[in-house]
Amino acid sequence: MNDIKNIFVPYEESLKLQEIGFDYQCIAYFNDERILKPIETDYVNFRDTGDYVCSPTYEQAFDWFRERGFDLEIMVGWNNGKRIYECDWWNRALDKTVKLSLADEFSGSYEYDYSKARLIGLNVLIDNYFKKPLTPKTNERI
Repeated sequence: MNDIKNIFVPYEESLKLQEIGFDYQCIAYFNDERILKPIETDYVNFRDTGDYVCSPTYEQAFDWFRERGFDLEIMVGWNNGKRIYECDWWNRALDKTVKLSLADEFSGSYEYDYSKARLIGLNVLIDNYFKKPLTPKTNERI
């Protein structure tokens, strides 16, 4: 599972997703030692996990947020010959767009990779969902 583990959301973020109501079916989970393991039966619903924490893929997590009116865009660019990543996230219900300064997350360095940008973007969505959650169908404030 090591060769594909990077498509799965890490433990801390998976736990936060579970707390805010993420309910997609998953194919992997974290055991008691927080080691990512495949689910060896049918897909398991995120809410029916018992004592372990299911780990969705990043794509599942981003889809779940999009259904609730939160979008994330990760763009690649170049700065002095080095690849950089920029993120925008927005809340459709508020028609609000926020640019993320990823350089600030890495002490001003633009030398980071897509997986770090993706993780930062996911955490921003989680943190903002905690602050102002929207109902899934109407995008109204709870």
